[in-house]
Amino acid sequence: MRDRSGKRIRESTFTEDWQEAQRRLRERLKTVWQATLRRTKVPYFRIYDLRFTYTTRLSAGGVADEWVLARDAQVFKKYSQMKLQMKREALQKLNRKANEDRPGFVTEQVN
Repeated sequence: MRDRSGKRIRESTFTEDWQEAQRRLRERLKTVWQATLRRTKVPYFRIYDLRFTYTTRLSAGGVADEWVLARDAQVFKKYSQMKLQMKREALQKLNRKANEDRPGFVTEQVN
């Protein structure tokens, strides 16, 4: 294959073109994301982290685990661990509150 000037150019496959387009898109998205965070004065975090936050909040809001699992098994596994941690923290807060309200009464600590 030759360009307009007659110079020989390398033929690329569809896969190579697609991979290059994906790489450029990821780089552009990253650049726009960083600029947006900087402009809004929000501390940097990966855009990818939003999907974990979203799934965790869905779970905390009562969305069925089956629905979340059907969307993304990897995220489901991670959010399940976070959900357990959230429950532990909630129990610790309840215990602290109970102990503050009733000085003579001490609840058992959850590990």
